[in-house]
Amino acid sequence: MREKQIRDVKFCLRNKRVPYLQDWKTKLESIVGEGLKKIRRSGKEKKAMMKYLPGQASQGARAERALEEARAAVVRDWKNEFGRSLAVVFRRLEKLNADSNRRAGGSGWFEFKCYF
Repeated sequence: MREKQIRDVKFCLRNKRVPYLQDWKTKLESIVGEGLKKIRRSGKEKKAMMKYLPGQASQGARAERALEEARAAVVRDWKNEFGRSLAVVFRRLEKLNADSNRRAGGSGWFEFKCYF
């Protein structure tokens, strides 16, 4: 039964008989693409912040401690941004799933749930 459903969906996608599936695919690509761009941009920013921390030339135990605290703060901020970005992507994917299920008549074919 499941193989027949998969075959039918592939046939519809190939022949473009179900326009909402094409729309779903385009929306999925845009959601994931935007999320990846945001994560990559955030990573680049934090990497640059880590590279050019003020006070790297100073020496001593106090300067080292301050520098380590600054690095830890940058890493903590990056982890928070990464988590928020993923949460937004998964929220959008769940909304897309709900819309697709509603359009497909609630068949459950597009079941997607992520617990992140």
